[in-house]
Amino acid sequence: MRHFSLPATLLLLIAAAMNLLGCGFSEYLTFSSSPPVRTDPVGLTPVISTVKLGPISGPPKATADRMVRMLDAAAGKAKLALLNYDGAGGDYLLRGDLKATRYRDKIRVTYNWYVLDRQGNEVGRKLGTEQVDGASVGSDPWSEIPEDKLQIIAEAGIAAVISRG
Repeated sequence: MRHFSLPATLLLLIAAAMNLLGCGFSEYLTFSSSPPVRTDPVGLTPVISTVKLGPISGPPKATADRMVRMLDAAAGKAKLALLNYDGAGGDYLLRGDLKATRYRDKIRVTYNWYVLDRQGNEVGRKLGTEQVDGASVGSDPWSEIPEDKLQIIAEAGIAAVISRG
């Protein structure tokens, strides 16, 4: 039988109790020469900036909602937190003006992403155009914009925040 001193016994009891409570104290106790390995909690990603999403004018609600999901995914990859709720504040504000126009058998989507700082000063902008083949003359051009083109437009918005220019 191995005997421990009173301080060592107390330390082991405290470590066991904290481990049962989920405190992870035992990660700091090691009886080997190698340092303890810490892992980040599942689902938490460090962010470099927060971005409040402002209005996206131009597309119908269904397309704007798809765009928001794509912006959120692109923001996560860029380690930005996209905030899309009333009362949100952020390091930056991202808003967009999008327009889809039909010209003969093509649909042209022009986009203007604006990045503003906390004081409302414009600190970045990204302008661009995407073109796709359009099928029907009378239908809503937004319904014919494929996902990959919307993804390019969303990524341009996040790129405007990253480069602020």
